[in-house]
Amino acid sequence: MSALDDLGDISSLLTDSPATNGEPLLLDIDLIDPYPDNRKYVPEEDLVALTQDIKERGVKTPISVCNHPTEQGRYMVNCGHNRVACSKRAKKTQIPAIIDNDFDEYDRVNENTLRTPEDIRDLLDFVKKRLEAGDKKGYIATRLCRSASTISQYVTMLNLPASLQEAFDSERCTDVTVVSTLAKLHKKDPLTVNTWLEDPTQVLNREMVTLVESQIKEKAAKKAVSEPELESSIEVGTSVQSMSDDSPEQENESTQTT
Repeated sequence: MSALDDLGDISSLLTDSPATNGEPLLLDIDLIDPYPDNRKYVPEEDLVALTQDIKERGVKTPISVCNHPTEQGRYMVNCGHNRVACSKRAKKTQIPAIIDNDFDEYDRVNENTLRTPEDIRDLLDFVKKRLEAGDKKGYIATRLCRSASTISQYVTMLNLPASLQEAFDSERCTDVTVVSTLAKLHKKDPLTVNTWLEDPTQVLNREMVTLVESQIKEKAAKKAVSEPELESSIEVGTSVQSMSDDSPEQENESTQTT
């Protein structure tokens, strides 16, 4: 017997099967069950955006599954529940997946909590790059699975006044909604916004934004009331001056007539 005979039938090792060449499997979605204790609180708007992206682009990152603990031939999701749910919404019948049977409850929690989120500054740099490349804001919003209003905030963040740029760069405030809203208020009343920013003890949060906005509206209302009064006083002063200017001429005319 030759050495090759000891290897037995090696044809199975030479097949181009996704299970053996590092490629993810394409599993029927109907054979995949969710993990019972998966996180339940996911914003609906995120699911809507992901569904639209999957409709247009498919699932780009494979999910992780394990063999179902009680039902042979079925699978249970390790991570990727949203991709499965949104693929169903998008009417997909299959999804790319890898099988990992050494994935426990702690791994599931760590998958959702230990991932380092992308720094907003990296995301802003990317948006700037794509805008300079000619991509429209609507296209960027669609591809990033974000709302048009969120992309508009990012665009505002790319052109901040110096006082707000300093607050953002120093991480005094990294809330995009707060900073972008303050930037819009700065255009209306830079003095008021800068006065608030100059106070190093002032916390820059959404409550502060509400106070700044109220102050600016109050100032605008007072200005709207005072301007007509000022115009009225100017008109009265002009009228009095006009009458005063006419008096000598009237006296001269009266003298000449006499």
